Amino acid sequence: MTPLTADSIRSHSAALWIGGRIDCLESVDSTNVRARQLGFDGAPDGSVVLAEEQTRGRGRLGRDWVSPPHRNLYMSVLLRTDLLADAISQISLTAGLAACETVAEWCPATLKWPNDVLVDRRKVVGILAELESRAGSRFVVLGMGVNVNMQIFDLPRDLIDKAG
Repeated sequence: MTPLTADSIRSHSAALWIGGRIDCLESVDSTNVRARQLGFDGAPDGSVVLAEEQTRGRGRLGRDWVSPPHRNLYMSVLLRTDLLADAISQISLTAGLAACETVAEWCPATLKWPNDVLVDRRKVVGILAELESRAGSRFVVLGMGVNVNMQIFDLPRDLIDKAG
């Protein structure tokens, strides 16, 4: 299996400002946690953290995001913004729409509001946006898990009927 590299990702990206910095990791506790730390350390807007595995991936409402190695896409983007807190939720909604449109290029997909993408009524994309503010630094970490190659045996028993 070919590992993720910043150069291979940039060669397939049309983004102008996202991905100026790309950290590709074999394993990380959570891409959101790593991106948050980068944000507090001064990393530029649009920095990306990708991982082949998350050991403590998480979703909304404190739920776990199952992240087996070399199966799926686990990523977070650092977004520096002056948006008011009320408008920040639009980032998550917009990401959900974009993810749904992207998945729909390969198979029928639907959006379960606010931002879960479903295929055959099973969740294949989860999005977690977190606003961070400390000592004059304010940014959003937008995390996304995309189940690309998940197998039924990769899932805990309680998610077999929910995740895809």
